[in-house]
Amino acid sequence: MHIEPNFSPRIRNDQPPMLPRKTCAFCGSVFVSQNECESCGRQFNKETLGAPGGEKSFYATKDRYKKDVGSFLARFDQFLAKDAGMRVRYLSLLKKRYMTLLDHFQRPGRGALSCHAYLVEFRDLVSEMKRMKISPEYMYDLVELGEGMPLTHKLQTILNEEFAGYGSAGLKKLMRWRVAGGPRFGFLSALVLGPSAICLIALTIFSYLVKR
Repeated sequence: MHIEPNFSPRIRNDQPPMLPRKTCAFCGSVFVSQNECESCGRQFNKETLGAPGGEKSFYATKDRYKKDVGSFLARFDQFLAKDAGMRVRYLSLLKKRYMTLLDHFQRPGRGALSCHAYLVEFRDLVSEMKRMKISPEYMYDLVELGEGMPLTHKLQTILNEEFAGYGSAGLKKLMRWRVAGGPRFGFLSALVLGPSAICLIALTIFSYLVKR
């Protein structure tokens, strides 16, 4: 009996299961390497917090910047070009320290008592970031990524106290309100209207809400 050879490929069903993709625990991005998140810059497996008031703290960074640019320019930053290398680097280091502190605060088991020294640093850091004209939206948005964590409300309170001079809480809330879960009201208004018109409309709406 003649048997025809069968050359059809076998279909194997023993493929290994798909492994879950690694994501950044801080921002949720999938663009991560072994050492850091390419989206937010958070570093993994590396001690970046340091001791309170130590070499890795905001205070040490500020002192080094003051030595680099001099006391006058460190205090009156408006006389320094916005694209000056030392200024750009300082802003980057402030943001990096901000993310490092948030990462520490927003991990499970953190409490205000155990984090007191770092909360004091956080408050001073926010004040310096405000002075250096870093957007409050940037700071608020990063805090909101950790919504539900024990210290999130405390961090939001610190931000609210620091930026209280920008206007009433109701007005700030209105400008940060997201339209249909998407872009913020303030952002959409800026695309269509000028700054003066935005302020006028926002104040009108807020006055109406207060009178209700």
